Amino acid sequence: MLHTALQLHDLGLCVLPAAADGSKRPAVAWKGYQQVPPEREEVEAWLTASPPPQGLGVVCGAVSGNLEMLEFEGRAVQAGLVQEVTALADASGLGELWRTVTAGYAELTPSGGLHFLYRVADGQVAGNAKLARRPATADELADNPKDKIKVLVETRGEGGWVVLAPSGGSTHETGKSWQLLAGGPDTIAVITPEERDALHHLAGAFDQMPAPGETPAAPSSALFSQPAPAWDDDGGVSPGDDYNARTTWNEILTPRGWTPVWTSGSTVYWRRPGKSTGFSATTGRNDADNLYVFSTSTEFAAERPYDRFGAVAHLDYGGDHSAAAKALQAAGYGQRVEQTIPAPAPVPPPAEGNLAPVVPLHPDGPPPLQVVEERTYAQSDDGNALQLVDRFGEVIRYVPERGRWLAWTGVRWEWQPQGGGLVREYGKRIARGLPEGDKPAVGHKKKALSALGTGSILAQAQTDIRVVVALDQLDAHPWELNTPSGIVDLRTGLLGPSDASRLHTKVTACTPDPAADPSRWREFLADTFGADDHLVSYLQRLVGYSATGSVAKHVLPFCVGSGGNGKGVFLESLVGVLGDYATTAPSGFLMAKAHAGHETEIARLAGMRMVVCSEVADDDRFDEVKVKQLTGGDTLTARFMRQDHFTFNPTHHLWLMGNHQPSVRAGGRAFWRRLRLIPFEHEVPEENMVDDLQGILARDHGPALLAWIVAGAAAYHQGGLDEPESVKAATEHYAADQDTVARFVAACCHQADSVQVQINVTKFREAYEHWCFQEGETPVSPKKLTMELTKRHGVGDSRSSTARFYTRITLITPEQDHDGSVTGTPDPSQPRFTRPDDGDKFGGPGW
Repeated sequence: MLHTALQLHDLGLCVLPAAADGSKRPAVAWKGYQQVPPEREEVEAWLTASPPPQGLGVVCGAVSGNLEMLEFEGRAVQAGLVQEVTALADASGLGELWRTVTAGYAELTPSGGLHFLYRVADGQVAGNAKLARRPATADELADNPKDKIKVLVETRGEGGWVVLAPSGGSTHETGKSWQLLAGGPDTIAVITPEERDALHHLAGAFDQMPAPGETPAAPSSALFSQPAPAWDDDGGVSPGDDYNARTTWNEILTPRGWTPVWTSGSTVYWRRPGKSTGFSATTGRNDADNLYVFSTSTEFAAERPYDRFGAVAHLDYGGDHSAAAKALQAAGYGQRVEQTIPAPAPVPPPAEGNLAPVVPLHPDGPPPLQVVEERTYAQSDDGNALQLVDRFGEVIRYVPERGRWLAWTGVRWEWQPQGGGLVREYGKRIARGLPEGDKPAVGHKKKALSALGTGSILAQAQTDIRVVVALDQLDAHPWELNTPSGIVDLRTGLLGPSDASRLHTKVTACTPDPAADPSRWREFLADTFGADDHLVSYLQRLVGYSATGSVAKHVLPFCVGSGGNGKGVFLESLVGVLGDYATTAPSGFLMAKAHAGHETEIARLAGMRMVVCSEVADDDRFDEVKVKQLTGGDTLTARFMRQDHFTFNPTHHLWLMGNHQPSVRAGGRAFWRRLRLIPFEHEVPEENMVDDLQGILARDHGPALLAWIVAGAAAYHQGGLDEPESVKAATEHYAADQDTVARFVAACCHQADSVQVQINVTKFREAYEHWCFQEGETPVSPKKLTMELTKRHGVGDSRSSTARFYTRITLITPEQDHDGSVTGTPDPSQPRFTRPDDGDKFGGPGW
């Protein structure tokens, strides 16, 4: 608490202790602090008092560097309002601003609300403001009849106060704590006054209170307020009402340069002409479907509702509704009812036989109800398939590339077995409900209930465009993580509702809970990585990045260390909580093999996020081409068993773990810029080991662990990976150890500036291969050797009539003759010039 308080003070925020009575008020008289912040010594004295305060907060406004706080109440968060604001921000060109603010400094309140703090540069912060409200519900009014309006979104501005994390205990009436979700005081966003106004309009667009005079706009002057003569007295339709019924806002606004930017339900958000971002008005917020303009930079009056007729009267007739009505009448709008004398009632015809005439009981009453014929289906497989899609189309999908059905569970789209699974059961329900009115109907139903008939229903439905979905449409939102309680936006850490339209087929094992106790997970990290906080922070960002579907960073983390150092527990715990998003790869997946694996190994990567490659053997060698292919971000083509090839965009992040470091034959920048060696150096004593620790962490502490991952993703989105020196040094050491050419040159060669210093290429190759044999290493190819010497060591090349030489380099071994030959060559029984198969292990891999 003290550390946070002093950090806030040092960053220019006016910090005060919070009262311990649940009131969320400052614990000290604070009027004076609205203008002048306390000294650092005062803050330290408050926070070290006995008993120490359990909470703290800051004063908003100029005293804290023009600080403002945007708050979404818990009821707004639960209603999904944050997700709607995010969608509108993206649609209106304000997405970058919104993410800058939400990732800069975001906190979760004990009541489930959200606080976003930011500073306004070169602008005055206004006082507290309520941006979005709604009428209280019947249940809420029953609890408190006087509280008729519920706040959804509001701000704390000049003179306002806000409690911050890590406040808890008696600071809130529930005893719960405020939790930091993203960023912090050192990363708080700084925005312009114009951006602040746009932010307020963004939240204010979701105000649900009826606007003043939420009826068609009144004429702007009594002089022009006379409507067209008596349209309603005779049951006719006025030109204005007819115009409202027959036209759309798109017909009125689009020709005048207005642009629809986003639609939510019946509400359409419009941007005025001359503006490139944001929005200026809405239509369809209520049953009247009025235009409501926020901006003062348009031809309309701000914050005043217009119906379509009122808008045209204002735009084209200077507000003269009478003139507008006459013009619309001339254009064919409106309908008068002519006065006529009713004709005598007809005399019923005489009865014929036993048929009596049908006489209406009320001949002057309303017309009889119109009977709408129910849709009928042909007695065929196609008719049955149409019934299946009509009835269950909202909860089933078919993926041609996989030849498999999906069924909506309320949380995700779940893959069904090859036979159809739950979708097949839906087909059987259709068959069971078929009529049996006659013999053909009975036969049709009997066929439909057979295994062949039910299969035919599904086969016919597989081409209905209402349920067909392409494989690349599934799990196609890289910054979303689907959980049992909803969808997490990994850029901000915010949780929204489940949504079938997002087509998520995967779900995590649990829901992240930022309020859950993370102490057991942090204890494990401390035992595994010691006091290396930078390494732990880097791993949190790296794991968070691996939980996304973004592959912008082409990295291959390699967790390496002797046994009993926690790498297995670390990775298996992560795989456990990520659920469907994580998996393990087959043994030796990234290692060179005599025979290539089946394409299914690649196909299984489609849609995955974190993929852990298992232990590597002591004599394994990287399949460097495969590593580059699977970590480069390029599209991949593969197939499952007995299925067609398909192409997919990668979303996976490979992780490798092992006790040994595989050999690297070619290396080069393209390989080493991908690898990140993560050292696990702290071996856990056997007496301190806990059986099934990974299971305990994933099962019992999963919500806290997943919240740690989500926070890492938000931190990565905001600031990148921030790679520590320990990882860089370990990776560079590994690269140097695998560079046989550089090691040979350093140990056995002399380099000079003169081209007169030279060595026969064949003799140099012999010496290099002999050194590799003694070191147990694999020599690179002759072409690679020449390329490395030329590119990295400045070696030249010359030729005589009989031989080829390397220049500016020679051997320094004692056996070297004056002509550069090597007398101390390897045993002739050992290979020197040839490279047998990898199975031949004389001196090392490749010998």
